[in-house]
Amino acid sequence: MKRLAWACSRALALAFGLALASAGGSAAAGDADGDGVLRLASAEFVLDASTSPPPDSAAWQPGALPQAWARERPRSAGAGWYRFRFRLDRAPSTLQSIYWPSVCCVLSVHVNGIRVGELGTPERPMMLSTPQRFDIPASLLAAGENRVDLRLEHGPLTWTVVGPLEVGAQAVLQPRERLRWWIAVGGSQLLAPLALTISAFVLLLWLKRRSEQMLGFFGLSSLAFAIYASDWLFLRPPIAARDWMLLGGGAAMAINVTATLTAMRYAGLRWRRAEWLLWALIPLAVYHVHSGFVWWGARAFGFFWHWAPLMYIGMFAFAAWRRRSLESLLLFASSPGCLAASLWLGSGSAPVDSFDPHCYAFLPMHLLIVWMLVQRHAGALGAAERLNAELEQRVAAKAEELQHKHRHVLELEQQRAVAAERQRIMSDMHDGIGSQLISTLSLVEHGEASTKEVAEALRECIDDLRLVIDSIEPSDEDLLPALGNLRYRLEPRLRRQGIALDWQVQPLPRLPGLTPQQLLNVLRILQEAFTNVLKHARATRIRVATGVATGAVSITIADDGCGFEPRPDGRGHGLANMAERARRVGGALSVQPSAGGTTLSLTLPLLPALP
Repeated sequence: MKRLAWACSRALALAFGLALASAGGSAAAGDADGDGVLRLASAEFVLDASTSPPPDSAAWQPGALPQAWARERPRSAGAGWYRFRFRLDRAPSTLQSIYWPSVCCVLSVHVNGIRVGELGTPERPMMLSTPQRFDIPASLLAAGENRVDLRLEHGPLTWTVVGPLEVGAQAVLQPRERLRWWIAVGGSQLLAPLALTISAFVLLLWLKRRSEQMLGFFGLSSLAFAIYASDWLFLRPPIAARDWMLLGGGAAMAINVTATLTAMRYAGLRWRRAEWLLWALIPLAVYHVHSGFVWWGARAFGFFWHWAPLMYIGMFAFAAWRRRSLESLLLFASSPGCLAASLWLGSGSAPVDSFDPHCYAFLPMHLLIVWMLVQRHAGALGAAERLNAELEQRVAAKAEELQHKHRHVLELEQQRAVAAERQRIMSDMHDGIGSQLISTLSLVEHGEASTKEVAEALRECIDDLRLVIDSIEPSDEDLLPALGNLRYRLEPRLRRQGIALDWQVQPLPRLPGLTPQQLLNVLRILQEAFTNVLKHARATRIRVATGVATGAVSITIADDGCGFEPRPDGRGHGLANMAERARRVGGALSVQPSAGGTTLSLTLPLLPALP
């Protein structure tokens, strides 16, 4: 395991070589590099709570840098001073700077006894080791010996670090400080809002798809990562230092727990008991911080923090072996960076003033999972679009097929309707004109009919034929054109026999569903009524009137003839036949004979369809 840690630390050291190179120059302690920057890799230290630099008579102890307070003085806490001494051959003429690539918990900085800056307060110390630079006027430095005093305060919740000091021109040190700041701090500050955005997006997506637990665990992992990275976003804690440490400790543990659960779901594994044990590690980590980093908690927390990535690395390795896809292989390849970062920092091989690479180590895995989710949902959208396109094509094909079948059905219906109409016309001609012609022919052959009777019979055949022709013409559900044709044919006959026609027909509403067969029945009823008047009534006047009652249309034919006596059996004069025709069209027939004439009324309903 030590060999693995050593190998991982060496690999990560190469990955972050640029950052480490920016932490210090190549000159020896106290020597100037090519840019004229003096690098001081040793300093004197004294425990002293005073707010001004202690005198030279204090118990100063020399030591090499970098130093971590917790390692150099594990049993002491409080305030202390670091003193840097250096000599200049001549006084500088331009603006100078003093620069620490890595320093933490700085309270004040003095140059030759004069305060030039301060960072933080004892109540809100700077929690992380960051690069710090202070500009000083050239007049503060003199030829000969100079000194820089640095006051720090160490507590149980801080990692107090002091790295080598660099003194030189501000124009030279400012670019170094900016580069180091972006590598050690700025990049991590950008990652916090990025992780928070990813978390919000993934958790909202999970709320819509609760069955995909991997989304929920990864969203929580990104949220924990954002909280952990907020240490760099808020270099001084926005709340009490202990509460901030509780939040950070819980987030650090939650990253590993939720990453492991994400890997388990990705690998298709569900181990309920193991999952509950993983969740229990988060409150234990919070308790460890709350209890003040007890020795057993520190060891357990440190061990798990350093080796926890092995859990989700193993899960991703299992998923890669199981799926054997490029996605699973890339995911497995992106996860060991977290373990390498933990081992590099925890094995002691990393310099104490090096920056924490965990944010960068977690980034590839998180970005890869986001890419996977985007690809997956983009693929789902693409599949849905292809399916919709296929469905549209199939629907269009089915619609065309249905239209073809519909046209075929319409053709068949038209053929059936034409055949039915032909059959109806033949039947009407056979039952009406045909039977009447046969009867007339029989009378002629037996010499029983006069010329006048034959002419009358033939005239009736012609009238019946015209009725059939009128019923064939399109009526558009309008009765008036048919009534007009009937008047045109009958009025001359009435006039020849001295009968006046009083035509009082008014516009009528359309009769929905009025078929040619029904129209023919109506016309036969009216024709039969006129024929009875001509043959039997000896009338001089006939009145035809129409009207509209509630839900019905009425047609009335009244004459001033002699009337007739109804037969006891209710038959005679074709009344039964007329009543039957009225019933077929859904109407009603009323005949009222009297000494002063006869009144016939036909009522037709205004219904959507007639039988």
